[in-house]
Amino acid sequence: VPGRGVFVRRSDAGARVLFAVSGALVDEALVGSDACASAGVAADVYHLRFIKPLDTAAFVQMALGYSFVVIAEEGVLTGSASMELAAALNVAAATRAPAGRTIAVARGYDEKPLAQARRDELLERAGLSAMALAELALSLLASASGSKVEEARAKTSQGRVGSGA
Repeated sequence: VPGRGVFVRRSDAGARVLFAVSGALVDEALVGSDACASAGVAADVYHLRFIKPLDTAAFVQMALGYSFVVIAEEGVLTGSASMELAAALNVAAATRAPAGRTIAVARGYDEKPLAQARRDELLERAGLSAMALAELALSLLASASGSKVEEARAKTSQGRVGSGA
C-alpha cells in the first residue's frame, strides 16, 4: 500500500519501543533492536518504505501502541518525514491519558554537513548508528522506568553489541 511501511521485526511480547526507519537504516535498527533485547527490552522495527507519499494517519494509529518511538532517516532532519511523523504522533499522544502516552523522537542529520568519513562514522556522529539508536531507546525507558533499565543501558553502552557495519 503506497505510503505505508511494514514490520521487519515484531515481538510477541508486546514491545514498548518501536524503531521506525527508512532505507539502509533498517540494518542499524535491527542491530539496535538486538542490543535492546540483550538489555531485556523488546524493540520492534518498522520499515517506513515510503517517504512520499506518507500515510501519516496510518502510522500514528499503529505507533500509538508503543511507549517510545524512535523515528530515523538518513537525511537532514529539518523538514524531514521523521520530523513530520514525530510531530503528528506527539500531538495525537497528547490527547491520550498519561498512562498510555506515547513519546516520539526524530533522528537525522543536522543542517550543517559533517566532515567526510566512512558511513559508520557518520552514522555514529549523527546518532543514527545501531548503538546510538539502542542507547536512545534505553535512556528514554530509563527516564520513565527508573534504574533497572538504566543498568541494562550501561551494559549495552559498553559496546557488547556492534553496529553491524
